[in-house]
Amino acid sequence: MRRYPGITPFKVQDAPVFKGRATETQEVTNLILTQKTLVLFAKSGMGKTSLLNAGVVPALKRYGFYSIPIRFNQFASGGGDAEQTGPMARFISQYQQAYDAFNRTRSRAEAFAPQATLREVVSNNPFILRRQPLIPLLVFDQFEEFFRTYPQRDQRVAFLQQLAELLSDTMQHANGFSGEQVLDHVESKPVNVRVVFSIRSDMLNLMQEVSDFLPFVLQTRYELLPMLRKQAEQAIREPGLVADGPYETGPITFPDACVNDILTGVQDAYSGEIESFQLQLVCSYLEDKYIAEAGGPIPSKAITVKQTDYGGLTGLQNINEAYFSNTINAINEQPRTVIMSQLVTLLNDNGNRILKEDSELDLMSSVKDRLVDHRILKRDKIQGNTYYEISHDKIALGVKKEKEKFEADQKLAQERSERNRKIRNAIIGLGILTLVLSSFFTIEINSTNKELERKSDSLILAQDSLQKTVGFLQDTRDSLKAKSDTLEKYNNKLKQARLKKAWSDFENAKTLMKARLFMEAKRTLDSVDAGTNNANLSSYHRLRKLTDQARKICEQMIPVQKLMEKGACLEGMYYLRCANEAYVMANGKQKKLKGRFKAYYFSEKQLATRLLLTDQTTRSYAYSGLNRADSPIKDINVIEQSKPCNCK
Repeated sequence: MRRYPGITPFKVQDAPVFKGRATETQEVTNLILTQKTLVLFAKSGMGKTSLLNAGVVPALKRYGFYSIPIRFNQFASGGGDAEQTGPMARFISQYQQAYDAFNRTRSRAEAFAPQATLREVVSNNPFILRRQPLIPLLVFDQFEEFFRTYPQRDQRVAFLQQLAELLSDTMQHANGFSGEQVLDHVESKPVNVRVVFSIRSDMLNLMQEVSDFLPFVLQTRYELLPMLRKQAEQAIREPGLVADGPYETGPITFPDACVNDILTGVQDAYSGEIESFQLQLVCSYLEDKYIAEAGGPIPSKAITVKQTDYGGLTGLQNINEAYFSNTINAINEQPRTVIMSQLVTLLNDNGNRILKEDSELDLMSSVKDRLVDHRILKRDKIQGNTYYEISHDKIALGVKKEKEKFEADQKLAQERSERNRKIRNAIIGLGILTLVLSSFFTIEINSTNKELERKSDSLILAQDSLQKTVGFLQDTRDSLKAKSDTLEKYNNKLKQARLKKAWSDFENAKTLMKARLFMEAKRTLDSVDAGTNNANLSSYHRLRKLTDQARKICEQMIPVQKLMEKGACLEGMYYLRCANEAYVMANGKQKKLKGRFKAYYFSEKQLATRLLLTDQTTRSYAYSGLNRADSPIKDINVIEQSKPCNCK
């Protein structure tokens, strides 16, 4: 008998070494004493089953209770097909097993009637000890199996109705069933019985269906929380100090440093919770280690735990993985790689546990049984089919790490296999290529020798012909170069002739326009001295007309400007200079017309400056031209700010 059962739940006989849950044991016991039903719920691994078996059941025994464990999982106890027999038959079968175990001298011929109701079974078959009837305590452990095993609501409803009748103060008798059951109430003596539903926290919502028949079932519930640090310390120290009992080791003492290490190692880094599962795994690991090192039980030897026994904090982190790995390695029926390849399929991509049908898990029956016995796997019966899942989240973490290692090994093996395949194919290909090439070169060498002798003479002739061809090409190149130079000289002369003629035409036009402009301007302005206001206005219009003619002449010079290499709008600059000179002459002869001519001049100036390019050569040339014309415009910015020339 072990002091620390490990991941398997505590049994009733383990009550002396079940420590750390005294408060919870007392609270649950008080609730059962005062209430007919109790819902005990907690996360997986918190120790619900251990609390009931080794804590609550022994405590209630002192108050005249007798515990009858009921499981709806086919493999829990008693055999048989749970789904096919139905929940009623399953309950009666396990109740009778408990009744037979209590009354060892009872004849098997006195079996319960198969059609009996729950109320009849419990009330007609009392547990009597020393002429005193004991109170039946129906413990529905892992009650979530009830909903898994019987997915059809009709099956569950029939059982829950009878359970409600068992717990009621009046017996309900069914007269018929037509969508809803019609019940008559018959006065009857209440049955003194207690019922405990133990269920996982994440399945607590399933109890809503039970509340349809037992409306107050959820009013009395108890959540089993993770151990406090002080409780966890008791669960570590006190079982090792129990002296009486057939234990395989003598007293085990945990020094303070070791206790602190274990508590630190099993405590959740984020929530600070301590699960009894983790404590039992570590302590069981140490107990198994001492027994294995001694070669067998050592009931008379006192043991003091050392930090080196578990490898310190680093060693504690590996105990889960070590337990899982050792369990798998101890199985000889199938290779470890085969077992791992199947276990990893029980996790989804996120590392969460999933159910898998028996036929989908390619493992031997003996291997499956062993994994179930060691709490690596959990087996359930659902809708006539057997399903497996990893038993606990902590074991799932070990499987996940093994999965990652397994996948890495597979990838490495695949890469190695692929590399070997490529090397093998390369060697084979190289061998074939070597054979082909050797055969080919043997033939080719013989024919090549003859061909080389034949082509050697042809090569000499080809060299002579090539030299002659090179000389001819050089002569042709020199001839083409001479012709190219001659053509370029001819093109330059033609271009210069055209440019010279264009420039001559342009100068002649400017001279003609300037002479006409000045003659007309002088004649107009001379007439202003003797004229009237009307004559002045007429002279103004004549001068404006004359400047319009000058502008047209400039516009006509645009095609000539295209031939200019500098590309400057010289006609625009020239027109500006002429307009300025006309303005100066008019301003000196007639003061009265100054305002009008000035306004007209600026209007014409803006037009002229818009014809100028922003090219630096053009700006410089225009600026020098304005200076020579003695223009009143001296600021080069006036020209630079003007728009670019539109002439092409």
